[in-house]
Amino acid sequence: MDDEPTVPRRAWQTDQEWFNLLERITADEAVVRPRAQARRHWWWVGIAAGIVLLLGVSALGTTRWRNRRASIETVVTTAGQRLIVRLADKSTITLGPASTLRYDRSQRSREMTLEGLADFRVEHDPARPFVVHAGGADIADIGTEFVVRSYASDSVVHVAVNTGVVSVRNRVGDRGELLVHAGEVALVHGVSAPLQVRDVAPAAFTAWIGGTLTFDDDEFVDVARELGRWFDVDVRLADPSLGARRITAIYNTPSLTSVLDALGATLGARYERTGRIITFSARVK
Repeated sequence: MDDEPTVPRRAWQTDQEWFNLLERITADEAVVRPRAQARRHWWWVGIAAGIVLLLGVSALGTTRWRNRRASIETVVTTAGQRLIVRLADKSTITLGPASTLRYDRSQRSREMTLEGLADFRVEHDPARPFVVHAGGADIADIGTEFVVRSYASDSVVHVAVNTGVVSVRNRVGDRGELLVHAGEVALVHGVSAPLQVRDVAPAAFTAWIGGTLTFDDDEFVDVARELGRWFDVDVRLADPSLGARRITAIYNTPSLTSVLDALGATLGARYERTGRIITFSARVK
């Protein structure tokens, strides 16, 4: 066999080579790592800022919603109670028995909702309309004092004007708009009926403010409901025919007993009382 030339081999210096390799890796990482870390750093900062902004916007929206809700005032009267509400614009509302009024206490809006009975004495401001929503009616002040009656059991919304003028619209039926002047009452019926205006004595709709209970040719079934609102009683008719009887009466500073006695005499009926339940029945002849 021929002898092949011998190539001198370099000794593998393991420790030194590992040392050199580690130096190169460390040097490369020294350049790459700060950039990667910087990118990761700003990525996390961006996410955190977005979360903070989102929470901030959410909190702001929640605060505004809560503020709007917090400014809505609800006033409720019980049977026989009358309550005076004075608004920031110096308007005054007298709320009748068993009634509910909702309005914006901050006065950003002068719109309110009524269920029941109330007298409004309004400080007129052309730039900020004063509007009452009651049943299917929208009543807008044009500088005035007016009474609105709109109980859930009523089939008609009454708007009686004592001074000035109001605009009345039937919101449900979109039946147009009427101007109602002092000494007139507007009757707002359901969808099919047009708005009506009649002459009326103001005392007929304002006597309750001073504690006077009045009935003007009202059916006894309606009188019974009104007694419930004034005296917190449940008036029942054992004889249904009594419900159609008409009542005209004025009771100054009335007590329940005096009113019941007077009604019994007028109707020719008798009544029995058990707790807060009062039952009228025809007299046995």
